[in-house]
Amino acid sequence: FLLYGFDGNTSNDDKVFMKELIDEAWYPKLFGFTPDASKVSTQIAAISNVVDQYNKVLTYGDVDPAEYLPQFQAALKTAGIDEVMAEYQAQVNAWLAANK
Repeated sequence: FLLYGFDGNTSNDDKVFMKELIDEAWYPKLFGFTPDASKVSTQIAAISNVVDQYNKVLTYGDVDPAEYLPQFQAALKTAGIDEVMAEYQAQVNAWLAANK
């Protein structure tokens, strides 16, 4: 509880209430997790290139999504998105086991 109210504008009751809100706040299970991309950096670079290729045309409707979305998904698979997701899932599982 590092943030304090302005002197004269925040009553002690308000400060107690704010502290209770912080103490009881919900946070996601993965709060604090940071993935390590070192094992999949090549795949991430390839995925980034695929996203750059398809992002604008799909976002702005320049192409038929029924045709291009399957191409985009196939290109992501070819670039290694499944390997990245598997690596990150393994890291999440290990992190959750260590931080229960």
